[in-house]
Amino acid sequence: MRIVTVAITASISGVLSLYASSNFAVFFADFLLLVLYFFIPWTAINLTDYFIVRKGHYAITEIFKPNGIYGRWGWAGITAYLVAFACMTPFFDISGFYVGFASQSMGGVDVALFVGLPIGALLYWLFTRNLDVAAEQLLAEEQADALELASQEQEDLPGALVD
Repeated sequence: MRIVTVAITASISGVLSLYASSNFAVFFADFLLLVLYFFIPWTAINLTDYFIVRKGHYAITEIFKPNGIYGRWGWAGITAYLVAFACMTPFFDISGFYVGFASQSMGGVDVALFVGLPIGALLYWLFTRNLDVAAEQLLAEEQADALELASQEQEDLPGALVD
């Protein structure tokens, strides 16, 4: 059913795009580039958090608690994201929409990726250096054991779905 739905949606979108604009491919490519710009700092922050700051140890149930150890807002991540994105803007080159002064001075070369990734990663790492990662890791291990036990209890229930 999913394949049929995706195929129908893709077909309709393809037909509409042929009649929507003579420059649809250019507009769509610019849109995808803009989406990519938004993902660059986000990716840097996520990778830094996972591999450098917390080293893959997360207290899963705390993620869903607004007043848990992670809090409602991750200000270190939000701040790093906004600063990195702002630093990228002079290097943007979205034809027909916006060309940053740095990109323009380099003849239209777009190096925003190479600005946003390191700035986002470095800022996030700097902003999170005071986290008590050891306490988070201890809580993560405790919760992992509790989640595993709950999972085993769920499997032992009569009528439970088994993979």
